[in-house]
Amino acid sequence: TEGRYDLILIGMPEPSSGQANRFFTLEFFKLCRERLKPDGIVALKIQAAENRWTPQMMERALSIHGALLSVFGNVLIIPGDTDVVTASLVSLPGDPQVLVERLRSRGIRSRLISEPFIRYLLTNDRFSEVGETVRTRTAPLNTDRRPICYQLTSLLWLSKFYPALTALSFGDIESLMKGKRTWIAAA
Repeated sequence: TEGRYDLILIGMPEPSSGQANRFFTLEFFKLCRERLKPDGIVALKIQAAENRWTPQMMERALSIHGALLSVFGNVLIIPGDTDVVTASLVSLPGDPQVLVERLRSRGIRSRLISEPFIRYLLTNDRFSEVGETVRTRTAPLNTDRRPICYQLTSLLWLSKFYPALTALSFGDIESLMKGKRTWIAAA
């Protein structure tokens, strides 16, 4: 009603271009907040790695997390091969029992989501590790004027062919673009 939504799912591809990056920026998240009900949720996905974030993956996740956090105040990342990221103006449940009870009370039957799966997602060591990372580290926010995720996603793709690039951070990219470092020295 009134153009307000309970849930906004951002089903966009990786921020691998300036255009796709737009859907992962502080400015876009502000637009989402304007369209959400006060207790609504924004959700998105981002490619990651099941067991470990590379430095670029971490910086990209922190950049998106920071942008969401500054707009919504509550962000939850459920790590996996694809990270599921949710944000809201209200507190998001990180306790698996809360979600298990909701699943039961609503009579939801699913082939993919089960009570043990929910417990696993929110109690495994990777969930705790990612939670600690976003609490203790920061990265520049992904914005329209400073499209960090676009550059980091490009670097992630290039590092598949040139593994030495995995050591580069966003700061290294900025130095390269300003001519303060050379590609040879960076790689």
